[in-house]
Amino acid sequence: MYRLAIITGVLALLTGCSSIQDLNTQSDPIINKPTVMINWADFIKLNGITYIASRPGSGRSLEKADLGPEFASAQFKVSENIHEPGYQTKDGDTAFLDHGTPIYTVQGYAPEFRLAATRDGQLTMYEADSNAGARLGSDLLDLRDKVQAIGIVSTDDGTTELAAITDAQQVARLVEQILAAPVDQNREPVDDAGQSYFLELRFKDGTSTSRMYWLGSGELVRGIYLPAEFSQAIQAAYQPSASATPSADS
Repeated sequence: MYRLAIITGVLALLTGCSSIQDLNTQSDPIINKPTVMINWADFIKLNGITYIASRPGSGRSLEKADLGPEFASAQFKVSENIHEPGYQTKDGDTAFLDHGTPIYTVQGYAPEFRLAATRDGQLTMYEADSNAGARLGSDLLDLRDKVQAIGIVSTDDGTTELAAITDAQQVARLVEQILAAPVDQNREPVDDAGQSYFLELRFKDGTSTSRMYWLGSGELVRGIYLPAEFSQAIQAAYQPSASATPSADS
């Protein structure tokens, strides 16, 4: 989960960290002994897949009409029960959902990619982050015939669109590259000093998914390693305009 920590640092609005835990150590003034506070990412784990609450993007929010059949229910709320670092999450664990909270499929999407549940009165979409059985991008992302545009969004604020790819044929080619790309979620992190963006995959139903993408390593979160042709297409789409460069008179 190493990329989740990086994304959190970039935006401070995407929860997540290594092993789904962000540890803060404080000293207890009474017993003079360090205590550990765990800041949990908003996750669900089911059938060996860890789902993370989706990052806000330009897509619409889920509505009740989007929900399919109930898929499972929350079994264990770790945020109120686990206070030891190193806890290994198990199927049925959630960060913040109360025991028994229904977890639903999302109509039109494979449950291995998307699920939904109500948290604090808000319908929340969860998307697959880690899956030990994933070998290709298609094992993590259900995209075929669903994406109508790809937005290239700045990591400075997570909202500024730098460019967008809207040509249907090019979008289809890039989506196929994502689906066919190899997945390695055990690869050691590298010092990727290259440019990074959020790629916002905008679906035909108005929803979207946003994933960090590093040009240098070619990684699309999480652990989807895209070919050089994909990087070239992103670079070609994003050409900073001359007006973005201050003039000598300014």
